[in-house]
Amino acid sequence: VVEAGYYDVRILELDYVIDRVVSEDDLLSVDFHWEKKTIPYTANALRLSKGTAQFVFKKENGKMLLYQVKGDNPF
Repeated sequence: VVEAGYYDVRILELDYVIDRVVSEDDLLSVDFHWEKKTIPYTANALRLSKGTAQFVFKKENGKMLLYQVKGDNPF
């Protein structure tokens, strides 16, 4: 169990919308935008964060594995 103080915020909600999916050879690229509601452990003020990201997956041994992450970190 990870202690509450390990992270500086608690994620209350994480929403995302996929904007584009491109498949080429053994790669799959997923572009999306996200919105996250968090609350700091040291305060009671709700915080809203937004961003865009791209996850690239690569097929290896019959499985799609996360190969690359670009953009804003939703986590």
